Amino acid sequence: MRRSLLPRLVLALLVLSSTGVVAVTADDPAIQLSSVTVTPDDPTTGEQVTIDATISNLENSDTLVDVTDLYVRSLGTTKEFDRIENICRVER
Repeated sequence: MRRSLLPRLVLALLVLSSTGVVAVTADDPAIQLSSVTVTPDDPTTGEQVTIDATISNLENSDTLVDVTDLYVRSLGTTKEFDRIENICRVER
């Protein structure tokens, strides 16, 4: 993947996770994505990539949100590059 595509891809997937693309257990999850870091910046085919993201409850929310799956896909397709399960529970 090219450097400019990977961060946008990850960001889009994480943002979409709060809207139902990735299963969550709250009706209206009040969560926010505050940062995404992809290492290395410019991966080559077959190279391991680390994605570090910060997801937190909004200040006025006391809802628990289970982020159960993260899909790494090309934008606009359903082709999966990877899938991560049982990611985290977001608590206040």
